[in-house]
Amino acid sequence: MSKDKLQKLENDHQIAKHTVLTDEYKQKSRDNALLILGGIRVADKIANSISSQVMNALITFQDQQMYLNFDCDNFVEFLETSDYAPMSKHQFYKRKEIFEAEGEKLFDLMNEVGVSFATRKFLSSGNYDAISFDGDKLKIGDQEADISNARLVRSLIESYADDYKRVKTESDKAKEKLTKAEATINAGYKKVEDLQKQLDGTPKQTYGAILTKTLVQFSEFTEFVEKLSDEEKAEYAGVALRSFSVQFTHLSNAFGVKKALKKLDTDDAINKLVDSVTDDFED
Repeated sequence: MSKDKLQKLENDHQIAKHTVLTDEYKQKSRDNALLILGGIRVADKIANSISSQVMNALITFQDQQMYLNFDCDNFVEFLETSDYAPMSKHQFYKRKEIFEAEGEKLFDLMNEVGVSFATRKFLSSGNYDAISFDGDKLKIGDQEADISNARLVRSLIESYADDYKRVKTESDKAKEKLTKAEATINAGYKKVEDLQKQLDGTPKQTYGAILTKTLVQFSEFTEFVEKLSDEEKAEYAGVALRSFSVQFTHLSNAFGVKKALKKLDTDDAINKLVDSVTDDFED
């Protein structure tokens, strides 16, 4: 036998051997997948509900890509098309969300006592910090129930859900009011900005308009001061008179009239003026 023929026979043998080993591996992998699915069906049948054991097995099936053994490209395709799928895509992901929120022990207890998925879905949107286990007792806040007492456990959980719903509703209403208030404030800011833009786009105000506006505000301030009590006038006079004296000096300087207000253009002169006013109040 020639060397080439011998080499060909050896290559063919290696190919055949590889094919056999590959087929064996695929068959073992498929058998393992079927074994897990079979266990899921048995566990589901015994518990008469989806248990944490079933969920863990399905998550393992998904993570290890065992669906490839059933000619499915992904787990969703397996759930939607395969006769071996133990539940639908919708059922799986709805339960998985709740399972991950509750944890194994609470998930199984919820199933056993018959808490509705609607209640559990609602609770899973919040948190389970108030729920804990103490040996064979379920504790929610300062209340507890023996986990063997299904009716009491269910009542305790549903009562907690009702309380949580009430608090959440009140919180949502408060947030809604806050959102509306913020919208109103923002609308006000927007209106002010729009008005400011309009003013920026108009000719500058005239000397007469500004003077009139200033005198009106000064007159309003004077009327306000007249209504103050003697004690309030004595308390506020210093700051107000000093402020107006300084502004009056600045105004005089702006007009170029410096000599006329020379006597007031010192802190000492202003202090004497303020002291004379407060002395009148004290008399």
